[in-house]
Amino acid sequence: MSEKGLLAVIWDMDGVIVDSGPFHFKSWQHVFHKRGAKFEIGDFTRIFGQRNDTIIGKFLPGISHPDLEIVAAEKESKFRELVSGNVRAFPGAVALIKSLYENGVQQSIASSAPPENINLILEKLKIRDSFQAVVYGREVAEGKP
Repeated sequence: MSEKGLLAVIWDMDGVIVDSGPFHFKSWQHVFHKRGAKFEIGDFTRIFGQRNDTIIGKFLPGISHPDLEIVAAEKESKFRELVSGNVRAFPGAVALIKSLYENGVQQSIASSAPPENINLILEKLKIRDSFQAVVYGREVAEGKP
């Protein structure tokens, strides 16, 4: 691209490239209900996109770090189970990603999702090679917002 043209794009994944919200909601609802915590769609709307440690702390206050890790792993495993055969990109997202790549625009993913989720989705959509960098939620000290 030219000096004034687009040089790079940083993408979020959940809710931007893929419509994964319903699968995240069902996964969170599964792990929280299993532990006696109420979790409804309004709760999900308020927390969507935040890191697991933040979310779990809000709905299971006082949870120990080892137990938090267990809940997070169970939630993400459930998410991958639900989304695996159902990965759907938002209309035009994959075409835009591929077009940007073909035109030499550098792209990266910056997501609060764990690497296993990001890799699954990028592979299912066949767009892994379009990204030069991927930053996962665990790689940063503070998550969104």
